[in-house]
Amino acid sequence: MQGFLCARGYLLGMLLLLAGLFWGIAVPLEGALREETLREDLEKALLLRMKEGVLPRASGMVYAVDGATLLLYAVESENLPLFENLWESFREVFVVPVDFGGSDALTICWKKRPGEPPDASGTTETVLTAKALWKAGHRWGRQDFLEQSLGFLRGYLGHISGEGRSWQIRNYYNYGTRAFATNSYALGYYPDFLAEVARSGLLPEAKEAEVNSLNFLRNAALPNGLFASSFDPELRTLFPDSEVSYHFSPNFRIKVGDSAFIALEMLRGDEEIPRKTLGYLRTLWPSMPDTIYGFLSFPLSPEDASRGISTGHLAAVYRLALELDQEFAQTIRPVLYRRGEALLKDRSGEAWGWDAANLLLALAREAREVR
Repeated sequence: MQGFLCARGYLLGMLLLLAGLFWGIAVPLEGALREETLREDLEKALLLRMKEGVLPRASGMVYAVDGATLLLYAVESENLPLFENLWESFREVFVVPVDFGGSDALTICWKKRPGEPPDASGTTETVLTAKALWKAGHRWGRQDFLEQSLGFLRGYLGHISGEGRSWQIRNYYNYGTRAFATNSYALGYYPDFLAEVARSGLLPEAKEAEVNSLNFLRNAALPNGLFASSFDPELRTLFPDSEVSYHFSPNFRIKVGDSAFIALEMLRGDEEIPRKTLGYLRTLWPSMPDTIYGFLSFPLSPEDASRGISTGHLAAVYRLALELDQEFAQTIRPVLYRRGEALLKDRSGEAWGWDAANLLLALAREAREVR
């Protein structure tokens, strides 16, 4: 009887050991499989959401930044058929030719409602589109993409005004009144991309714009590495003798994810500031807020404090971490994947498409890192 009990105990122990081995292997495999399919599932979900080739938000408006981000994703994922399909519809909806002294200048209308005429250009949207076409042209050897990219760059640079500390790329051009905005936003500056274009020799004016854009972002950088969001040279009428720049953030509120987007576009030109940006963002982890009060980090109202960083902004932080801090990137990664699963379950948010497109771009960047 004792021998029987010992044998039974041995068998039970072996079964438990085998079960432990089985589950120890099965759980990671299940997680890996889920991560492997997340990108594919998100891409399918986005394409299903599209109507007439563009991605409408819950309000019915279509925003060019959503589509331009998807164009960049198509390039990063090396998917030419996807890029061509997206571009065909995108240009029909958002592209607006302009006359800024050159017949081939192009701009992107920043948002519109289907069936309505475009109201104003968007500098961020125009340069983002130019960047996607530029990368597509080089990746697939397509001269037509490169030529179109140069057209958008001419339209983008047509927004330039001022000199010295007043130099800016104005925020928009109103197609109806033919008037430019008087202000600018730091999100619309891409010095690293302009440097790449300048090196090609295809657009000589890109070099000066690169230098001025980099200086613009340096002046926008706060002591902690975040960036003031806005710029208004008309402030010189209030402070004519001021030695500081005309950068500010309305109500001193700064979206921390926007600073990650800005830092990503100046990594090659001045890595020190993006490193400071990421270093500060890391101090906010894991309860990274959507908004803070400037570089003083005053506590927000309870309502604001409960609003964490959006998935699209977190994806930008992840991309910045992949460039500068792999350890922090690996800390963010599981949270970002859970955010992706949440996006697949709940597609009701107004900016759902923007969040999903930026997450896809981050996943494509991650895949390139693995390769």
